Amino acid sequence: MKRTVFGLILATFALALLMPLQGVLAQEGSKSLVVLYADSDVLDDAQKEALLTQQKETVGKYGKYKLLETPTIDFLDEMVNFECLEMGGDCIAKIVSGKVKGAALALYTSYDGTKAVTKLVDVAKKKVKKEHESTADAAALAPGAEAVVVAVFGALPVKKAALVVVKINANVEKAEVFVGQKRVGVTPLELKLAEGKHTVSVRKKDFLMVEEVLVVKGPGEVKWAASLKPVPTKVVTPVKPLNPVKPGDKKKGDEKEEKAFYATWWFWTIVGAAVVTTATVTAVAVGSSGDSSDVGTVKFTINSAAAEKDFIFYE
Repeated sequence: MKRTVFGLILATFALALLMPLQGVLAQEGSKSLVVLYADSDVLDDAQKEALLTQQKETVGKYGKYKLLETPTIDFLDEMVNFECLEMGGDCIAKIVSGKVKGAALALYTSYDGTKAVTKLVDVAKKKVKKEHESTADAAALAPGAEAVVVAVFGALPVKKAALVVVKINANVEKAEVFVGQKRVGVTPLELKLAEGKHTVSVRKKDFLMVEEVLVVKGPGEVKWAASLKPVPTKVVTPVKPLNPVKPGDKKKGDEKEEKAFYATWWFWTIVGAAVVTTATVTAVAVGSSGDSSDVGTVKFTINSAAAEKDFIFYE
């Protein structure tokens, strides 16, 4: 009996010690976050609202924070109330704890007209986890809010593209299907592609390739059918010669080209062998071939005054 009572007392004591710790763990595990309005006397209400909206949208892209409702806070009054000398992690945590229930984190921004200071505060630990300073004018605060949030929270997660069912067919069976340069199968084919534009081609031997840029977008499936055409048959057309050979025409090389007698080797041999004893020499030239058409009389002179009478052939 004494052991049982002692065990109950010990268990109660241990539970009392663990309850605060469990509360802290539950608070941190919830990742509940409150984005506060900018602490600034320079910005008007519309500018503060625009900055708050952009900050919340960016934080929401991380997908791991539960955004709490933003309270309206007069930071100067709260600093006086909590006797804060500056808006550090301790002061911001006290203000948030009194205004928002269950907040694990708080995003605080101050702006003095030239410099913006953004702080991510751990409410339970009452300290600043991350701080970022930037220089910007009032009009640039909201457009530049995403970059500031990323500087504090880290890179945004890469969103996976949604996959869409794509059905591809053709007017011929077992035609090869390519997405880009990768072969993905034969028709008829069903596959999943990420949303966006994809260059799809369908090919088969003896057919002209068909290529299409498919815009893949859900919801629902995308269908596309390719119409392949046979490769045109080559027709050989005979080319008509410009100078056709007619029956009876002599072909080149069939007969030796006839030359004038004075263009033959034997003519100049005879002339060289002639005995020049007078101003004018007459010789009889006979071709070695015996062809009578190459027989004639040649008259030439060494006298320059009679040069125009040289190489005259007499039949």
